[in-house]
Amino acid sequence: MIRRGLFCCFVVMMAAIRQQAQPPPQETAAHVAKAARLMEDRLFAEAGAEFELALAEDPNNAPVRLEYGACLFAQGRNDEARQQFETVRDR
Repeated sequence: MIRRGLFCCFVVMMAAIRQQAQPPPQETAAHVAKAARLMEDRLFAEAGAEFELALAEDPNNAPVRLEYGACLFAQGRNDEARQQFETVRDR
């Protein structure tokens, strides 16, 4: 039940953030693109490392932070995922 609520919160926040999103810097975009490919291949730990690199370059990028939260959620790292979602919510 908690997982479902966390996921629903993520989906709503992601939709709202995507409407306001601006294009990320080029290197951030490269990390995010690589992370997306890794997520498609279900290589979540490797994708997480790419999201971390993207966030190191652009820590205020809410869409990237939400994608990272989804990546953490996919790994069962719910507390860490919640922290990422809450960081976006609180900004």
